[in-house]
Amino acid sequence: MNDEYVIPPMDGEGQDVEFAADPEKEALIQQTIRLEKDAARWKREKTALRDMERRYLALVDVPFLVLMILCDGRVKYLNRKGEELFGFSLREKPKFDLLDYVAPGYCDSVERFLAPEEDAPMWNNRLSFPVVSVDGLQKWLDFAVTPTEYQGEPALLGVGYEITAPCSTAVVKQACDGFTLEDQRDVLLCVLDDKGTPMEMTDGFRSLAADIWG
Repeated sequence: MNDEYVIPPMDGEGQDVEFAADPEKEALIQQTIRLEKDAARWKREKTALRDMERRYLALVDVPFLVLMILCDGRVKYLNRKGEELFGFSLREKPKFDLLDYVAPGYCDSVERFLAPEEDAPMWNNRLSFPVVSVDGLQKWLDFAVTPTEYQGEPALLGVGYEITAPCSTAVVKQACDGFTLEDQRDVLLCVLDDKGTPMEMTDGFRSLAADIWG
C-alpha cells in the first residue's frame, strides 16, 4: 500500500494554492529584516564615528593646537596646549568663563565673535585676540569656531594656535625712524593721486622713469 497522500486540487488541476500569511509571524519577519538593516547601518556609522574619534584624538595631541569646547561662553573642555596657554588645568577651574581671561579692550569683540545671530546659517568664524594667563602674561591666540553639540547641549568647537603679538603703530614708527623710501634706489615705488598724477616716487622709480620717458 502506498502511504503517500496527495491533496487533490480544489479548483482545477495544476492551480497554485495561496495561504493566508500569519500576521504575527509576518511582523517578526519584517522586524528581523529591519534589525538587520539597522545593524548594517550602525556598523557603518560606528566605523565613521570611530574614524572621527581618531581624528579628534589626533588633533588633541597636536603640540601647537589649542582645542576647547564652549557652552554659553564657558569652557567645558580644554586640551593640554590650552591649559598651558592659560596656565592652569580645567580641573582647577572647571567651566571657567573665557571672557575672564581675555585682555582688557577685547572682551566685546570676543563676545560678538562667540555669539552668532539666531537666524544665521551654519557658520565658521575667526578672530585673533590676546588672553591673559594666570601669571599675568599676555598671549595672542588666532582662533576659529564652529557649531557642535556637547553632552546634548548646543556648543562651539574652538581651535586655534598662539601667534606673535601684532606690532603697534608706535613700534612700527620707531622701527622706521631714519628710514625713508624716497632715498631707496633699489625700490620702484610711485604714489599717484585719484587723477593719476604722480605725487611721490623713490629714486629708483625716478631713474627708471627718466630712462623710459626721457
